Amino acid sequence: MDSIQDTTSPEIEQLHLAVGTVLVVWLAAGVLGNATLFAVFARYRKLCSPTNVLLLSLGLANLGMAICCIPLSTTANFIQRWPFHWEGCKFYGFFFMFFGLTTVGNTVTLAVSRYLIVCRSELAQQLTFSHYRYFAMSAWVNGLFWALMPIFGWSRYDIDSPLQTSCFVDWQRIDLSYVSYIVSWFIINFVLPLSLMVFCYVSAFLTRQEEAGEAEEGQFAADPTRNDEPSPNDVDWASQPEAHWIGIVTVVVFVLSWVPYSVLLLYVISNDPTEMPTYLPMVAPLFAEITLWIHPILFLVCVKKFRSYAIMMICCRTEVEAIEVDPQANDSHRMSEARRFADHFV
Repeated sequence: MDSIQDTTSPEIEQLHLAVGTVLVVWLAAGVLGNATLFAVFARYRKLCSPTNVLLLSLGLANLGMAICCIPLSTTANFIQRWPFHWEGCKFYGFFFMFFGLTTVGNTVTLAVSRYLIVCRSELAQQLTFSHYRYFAMSAWVNGLFWALMPIFGWSRYDIDSPLQTSCFVDWQRIDLSYVSYIVSWFIINFVLPLSLMVFCYVSAFLTRQEEAGEAEEGQFAADPTRNDEPSPNDVDWASQPEAHWIGIVTVVVFVLSWVPYSVLLLYVISNDPTEMPTYLPMVAPLFAEITLWIHPILFLVCVKKFRSYAIMMICCRTEVEAIEVDPQANDSHRMSEARRFADHFV
């Protein structure tokens, strides 16, 4: 296996070009997708429910990553060196960590909102916009804390030498500051979020399965707080039928995004940094930025209700048609008209 010192081979040059090209595509997809998400919510204010505040917070973090970080790393990969000097390195490292961990925090709050709506519906009904804003704010504060620490001396940012195409926590200088920061970072920003997301989505899934079994056996008592199916006016993402599968994909994307960086940062604690596989420092940022375009696709394309509003906006429709937004409501309207017509002849 090539070591990290072998950086002038034709294979590495081709890898630089490939990574730069992929980043251009992801930049375009991320900006377009997240801008569309904001445009849909801005045009159709009825979508701005309390839990959907978390979606807007997630989109803002993804958009920030796309605007502040990808252009720098794309340029560095195409010219195969870091041209933005030390100040540019700190800028990139700070915003990469800030927006990256804010995205992680927002995905956790989305999982918690799904858990509350399905498993703790009484509590969920008491939560307001203010509560969900605090949830979103906690994600931003956590990201800010871990992004600032290397600037204030707990570890540090540095150019990924000798590849010199990105900046992150200096994994080539292994000391107590680095080890303590990375171990803490890994536990708080990877292990705990992953555990919490798995718990929330699994609990929600098991609760839905239990409710479905009880419904088949006719064991449900009348309960006005139940939320088995979203009402026509329910626009909370966590109440939609697709929320369970979106949760699964979100967990998978989280693992794919941060496992490469976690492996890179933990690898050097017990191994010689010069033995690092050449491809790992290059592909780790690429995987961490995959959420930029996957998240807007998940919510704008895979959630039927959001997709309907997005199509209406793109098609420049001025009125919400019931058959597109809520087919069930349209069916109810047809049945009502049919009954009225039948009653006319009775």
